[in-house]
Amino acid sequence: MKKLIALVAAMVMITGYAYAADWDFYGSARVTTFIYDIDRPGAADVDTKNLTHGLAQNARFGARVKVSDELSARVEFGSGQSADNDAVRTRLIYGTWNFGGGSLTIGQAYAPFNMFYSNQVAGGFGSFKSPDTNNASDMGLLPYGGVYTGRQPLVQLQFGGFKIAIVEPKVAADASLPIGVYTESVLPKLEASYGLKLDVVSLSVAGSYNTFDLEAPGMSVSYDSYAIAFGAKANFGAFSLGGNYYFGQNVDGIGMWVGTVTGGDINATNTGTLDNDTQGYIIVAGFKMNDMIGFEAGYGSVESELDQAVSKDDASSYYLNATIAFAPGVFIVPEIGIVDQGDDHAGVEQNEILYYGLKWQINF
Repeated sequence: MKKLIALVAAMVMITGYAYAADWDFYGSARVTTFIYDIDRPGAADVDTKNLTHGLAQNARFGARVKVSDELSARVEFGSGQSADNDAVRTRLIYGTWNFGGGSLTIGQAYAPFNMFYSNQVAGGFGSFKSPDTNNASDMGLLPYGGVYTGRQPLVQLQFGGFKIAIVEPKVAADASLPIGVYTESVLPKLEASYGLKLDVVSLSVAGSYNTFDLEAPGMSVSYDSYAIAFGAKANFGAFSLGGNYYFGQNVDGIGMWVGTVTGGDINATNTGTLDNDTQGYIIVAGFKMNDMIGFEAGYGSVESELDQAVSKDDASSYYLNATIAFAPGVFIVPEIGIVDQGDDHAGVEQNEILYYGLKWQINF
């Protein structure tokens, strides 16, 4: 952490000489405390309860920078992803030039194919053989019907509510491919979105496309991936209702976060590929009682259908939480929920997890 502070201080000093820039620093300290009660079916029918309590992966420190009316920037660092969170990682670093009719963004930022409608706070639903020492937090139903490709290196143009970006391409890792199969990639990933805000309703549509080739003796095939998503949110005084729906093919290839067992696999052989069709949706309802307390409930579902598979691979999650504020920027979020990992493509029943606990947070 000392190295991070020194780095930021050096950046401020250097920037101060180069520009008369305004730096607005911010941070968010987050700790999660959850019990995961895991029901493992079949031959691995060993039920366990695991407590997680630690610094959340998405705790952060950053700055918004205004250089001029036309030029701005943002930099953000987050806690690490190792067991003891000892590795600082770069979440965001980008600059934006407003040229009048639109804006140009260069760096690592949230790509257009992202929608955030849920405030589900639990996370880290992996194999559950042991406690989630990485303390993933604020999952937001994203693996279970949400729309998310994350923060990515990109060059993006924005004109009003329309965004289009060329993004770092996604290519299958060597470990996921059969021996003797190689990848060839010559195009970036493309993402675009359009958002429209009305009186009480906001609407969004987004798309993502990525392609690369698989090469082997006697084989040359393209692995094409795409997804199209629709989202909406309405606010009626203290009540809100929102959600999204998406469908796509081989969505692992655009980097989507999919909670099915095999939804994120590259399905390649020495003779070709198998297509994996995926669709998902979420619906979230909220009620703000007053400035100190609000409630939210949400449900999400996702399913993947692999060519030649025995059955569909599905998963779902639902939750209820409350945001309780003690002072501006100081709050806790108790939550209880279920994650049902459904059946895999072979029709084998997967884990069901009951979780309960809370997130502690101070924004500064």
